[in-house]
Amino acid sequence: MSRVAYVNGRYLRLAEAAVSIEDRAFQFGDGVYEVCQVASGALIEERRHLERLERSLKALRIAAPVGEPALRRILREVVARNRVRDGLVYIQISRGVTRSRLLELAQRLGFSFQERPFSLEEAFRAREAFFSSATTIAMPVVAIDGRMIGDGRPGRLTLALRRAFRGFASRT
Repeated sequence: MSRVAYVNGRYLRLAEAAVSIEDRAFQFGDGVYEVCQVASGALIEERRHLERLERSLKALRIAAPVGEPALRRILREVVARNRVRDGLVYIQISRGVTRSRLLELAQRLGFSFQERPFSLEEAFRAREAFFSSATTIAMPVVAIDGRMIGDGRPGRLTLALRRAFRGFASRT
């Protein structure tokens, strides 16, 4: 049986789950983690582990990627998909500085957005899409697997974010 991980909103076979070598958390440890024991298929002291995770996130000013109810569902799903009876569940949350600043900027520019897991079919139906990193800021996605996203050109939101980001971002 293949092991399963939950990474960036998706359940993936462990062999497919990856973090970029350029990820700041990978390079500098800018993140938090929590480990919860599983005994006889049950999470042990889940509430206390999640409380400590929340305190750690607040201390580093890292926004939780999902709310506690969703995280509880994810934990149970990871345990179920891996058929864990006795073992450990490891949670790691890293800071996405550029991403979080882009979300703030989008709100300030009056754009509405919803951040959630999505299917490939939903992506194909999107008006526009982009991904973010410290080096790309907001990189337009105009096609996936040869299928055009929207009209096949960078969208209005993506272009506005790219134009406004440098003036919005903190400089030292």
